[in-house]
Amino acid sequence: MVYKPHYLFRVLPLLILVSCNSISVNKSKQVKENIMTSDRQENSEDINVLELRNYLLKPNLADTFTHYFHSKFVTPMNELGGYTLGEFKISGINDRFVWLRGFTDMKTRVKFLNDFYINSPAWKEYGKGANEMMINSDNVYLLKPLHKNVFLKTYKTFTVIDFYVCNSTIDKVIKLFDTEYIPFLKTLNVQDISFWVSEMTENDFPRLPVFQDKNLLVTITNFQDNNEYEAKQKAIDNMPSMLKKSMQELITIHNGLLLFNQNSKALTVTENLEMPKVNFDTNGELIITASSTSSSHDFDFFEGKWKLHNRKLKSRLNHCTEWTEFESTGEMYKVLNGIGNIDNFLATFDRQPFEGMTVRLFNLKTKLWSIYWADSNEGKLDPPVLGSFENNTGHFITKDTFNGKNILVVFRWDARDKNKPIWSQAFSADKGKTWEWNWYMHMTKMK
Repeated sequence: MVYKPHYLFRVLPLLILVSCNSISVNKSKQVKENIMTSDRQENSEDINVLELRNYLLKPNLADTFTHYFHSKFVTPMNELGGYTLGEFKISGINDRFVWLRGFTDMKTRVKFLNDFYINSPAWKEYGKGANEMMINSDNVYLLKPLHKNVFLKTYKTFTVIDFYVCNSTIDKVIKLFDTEYIPFLKTLNVQDISFWVSEMTENDFPRLPVFQDKNLLVTITNFQDNNEYEAKQKAIDNMPSMLKKSMQELITIHNGLLLFNQNSKALTVTENLEMPKVNFDTNGELIITASSTSSSHDFDFFEGKWKLHNRKLKSRLNHCTEWTEFESTGEMYKVLNGIGNIDNFLATFDRQPFEGMTVRLFNLKTKLWSIYWADSNEGKLDPPVLGSFENNTGHFITKDTFNGKNILVVFRWDARDKNKPIWSQAFSADKGKTWEWNWYMHMTKMK
């Protein structure tokens, strides 16, 4: 786990924060607890009990576990009243999964835990598979809101969780936060923040141990992107000297955890877009017709330099659920007086440089875009995908072969947010009846 320390407090280099003589840990029947998540964030303003869960996984299973967790447990957990309010990873670390689970109260929590872990079909069928990917699932903090009517806005890209251990000074620290620190944050427009303390009611589901520390204060802050996080964190670090001194005197340990939101709208919304129906003529050839709004300006938003976060399926059309993630860069420029454009794709695979190139041409007669791909591994142009944009979303399709199979390939451009477009690719081995998405690129424009 990577904790980022702030200010000049002593750093505790452990995965679990511990303060002397104040933590109650229920260790009876410690079992590997599994995962559940829910997108019902509208319920989070009613959350009065929060579990902060930090799982240690077997090496390189973070992406696989995240997908398994989200696909197997989100809906059934939500239906039973346990709401997942955030699923996170730590950039560059492939053996951690951090998530938040909320309940309306402790009574609801114990009912949910019994209903889900003991009686639910989802846990009975998929719990073993989740446990086999985990090394430890007992790093769990049981929290309650410091102030009522808390609303957890966990849809943003970055979440920072700060842990303040305040041995015998928690009341003074809370007062300092209420009177000085929170007003200071408001001057920086740090609004998306919530404050939590330990829920000290006895853990009434001892099969799942939790940490309860009467001297712990936790803050959860969400940031739209890295630029906002870095700018506001710099401003926080430059807080008034008297406020910083007061915090240093009262807070024994301060650690911060920087998380990347796996359940943000930017990461998931493109999967919910409807796939256009695939049509064939009597000879089995694709029928592709341009939308009424198709234009040679459809890719204008993509001009310039970009940072790309890639999420790529390790094996295609093979029932694979394991993903790899990597960074790359790209740059697009227009050609042919604006009816074409070219971009490059630069990355490193297996410590070797890789370069791809895309050529896009707009047919003035058919109003269709043709998109060609070539890369440094093969040095040839793939068959073009053809299509157009409608409502800021483009679908481009072609026939191809993969491992000797006839397939359809589709490119999707989700440009509804032109500052953060998403490109994705899917294969179909059954003429478009079903699709397997195998590559996502989440893009951020470089300044």
